[in-house]
Amino acid sequence: MRLFLEISFRGVYYWLTDPMYRVFIGLVIRYGDQKRNRPRRIRVLGHLWKVLDAYSFIWQFREIFTDRSYAFPCNGPNPVIYDCGSNIGLSILYYNKYYPNSRIECFEPNPRVAEVLKQNIVDLKGCTINLHREAAWIRDEMLEFAVEGDPDAGRIGDSSMGGAGTVQVQARDLRTLLDRESRIDFLKMDVEGAESLIVPHIAQCLHKVQSLFVEYHSRPNDPQDLGSILRCLEDAGYRYYLKTENRRRQPLTNHGQELAMDYQTNVYAFRLGS
Repeated sequence: MRLFLEISFRGVYYWLTDPMYRVFIGLVIRYGDQKRNRPRRIRVLGHLWKVLDAYSFIWQFREIFTDRSYAFPCNGPNPVIYDCGSNIGLSILYYNKYYPNSRIECFEPNPRVAEVLKQNIVDLKGCTINLHREAAWIRDEMLEFAVEGDPDAGRIGDSSMGGAGTVQVQARDLRTLLDRESRIDFLKMDVEGAESLIVPHIAQCLHKVQSLFVEYHSRPNDPQDLGSILRCLEDAGYRYYLKTENRRRQPLTNHGQELAMDYQTNVYAFRLGS
């Protein structure tokens, strides 16, 4: 009966069995039709959260809390988490709820988003949260950061990307930071394309990282280098799982050249027995 309900009435099944799914549906009903890119405050899980775009917030909530994309095994009392690309902080809220007493190093280079992130996490209790208004990168330097169309988006680059403009941001060598750690329980990397450079750069530190999440982005005019990322993970002894975010039919004929990203996939890397 359980399997029948799950297959035939999947939404009803999740509604009955998963409280986070019920929160997600409540957000959809209340805020799903709101105009895009309008800052507002949304109460979620007992916290009043500042949001730059309700639509993006809803789908972030589903990925992080309903799908539990950032869940990782942890046997120690004080997990160490590096969150590269923290956005407005829903991932930090997730760690704070499910991994109490953790130390979280969160990186967000977009100045506007980092200010919202700071406001959202200021009252979170139980974890040590260190906010870095910087980009995780391959060396310490100042970089141009392209602020793209959505107010909570952006990436390392230049004005030729066609975004709304660029700002100067401080970048930090992630390898240098990881070298100082004896163990990293979870490394999350959502850095809008910079992962193709960062993952090979930190390869010598990956033996310290127990679980790893990488959001891989491919843009139509750039080389695809997912293979180099996966080779780094294989060499570091990980197993991995790919969850493709695209829903493009007939990919052999529909190449997605008209899209900002022609391919996006989530890479989950883990060590058996960790």
